[in-house]
Amino acid sequence: MIVYTFARAEEIAVTQEEYDAALEEAMLSLGISEPSLFEMYMGCTIEEYGELNHIHLNLTLDKALDKIYPNVVKNAAA
Repeated sequence: MIVYTFARAEEIAVTQEEYDAALEEAMLSLGISEPSLFEMYMGCTIEEYGELNHIHLNLTLDKALDKIYPNVVKNAAA
């Protein structure tokens, strides 16, 4: 919830295009190239897999950290 609250306050959002690309990457990293094969082998759709593995949250966290990290480094050096 903290990540989403920060992301909302900083107007950080994951686009549908970014989310779809992450799902595609996850599927390919498992060696599966087709959504129908994914469901057959994994027992869930790629969308369900994304929800179970918190892919959207991870993308949001990555974007939030990308925004926070430069400030942390700058302040640590001061």
